[in-house]
Amino acid sequence: SPRHRGQMLPRCRSATTANKLDVCGTHIEVGCGNWAVVPRGKGRMAVFSMGVIAGIITTMVLELKAPHAPTPEAWLELSPVFVSYVLSFINIGIYWNNHHHLFQAVKHINGKILWANLHLLFWLSLIPFMTGWMGENHFATWPVVLFGVNVLLAGAAYTVIPIHVLQPHAKAADIPPSY
Repeated sequence: SPRHRGQMLPRCRSATTANKLDVCGTHIEVGCGNWAVVPRGKGRMAVFSMGVIAGIITTMVLELKAPHAPTPEAWLELSPVFVSYVLSFINIGIYWNNHHHLFQAVKHINGKILWANLHLLFWLSLIPFMTGWMGENHFATWPVVLFGVNVLLAGAAYTVIPIHVLQPHAKAADIPPSY
């Protein structure tokens, strides 16, 4: 049996091919006796969040269409869509980077943190729609305003996460929970 951190791991009996995945507790046997660890706690939440963010970026890039003609004019027609994609990509990248670094410091996850994180992911998941709408309408007023509101609400949602992350530490250090 394979070992993980000095412990014997159970073998899944039904793994018969190299392509079959069998869940064994917190470990997955990937056929041929190879094992992978399924993340727990903050690792599971971070993996889920990174997957959602990767899906958001993928959705945005799939909305980009190639110009129909090999001319600079054809490219210029699509430039509002491309510019809105670049702005949104940078925005999502900043959230991904901040999220990654924040959760490197987190030791424990509770329900408040999970819900705050899901709240953030909700607003981030609307960015591809807002990006497409804004680009397709050449930065018309209402798409830009609603894109701004969406980004503002994502920022507000992100602000809630550190509050819940720091709350248990605030009690221990006698710091007011608002910090």
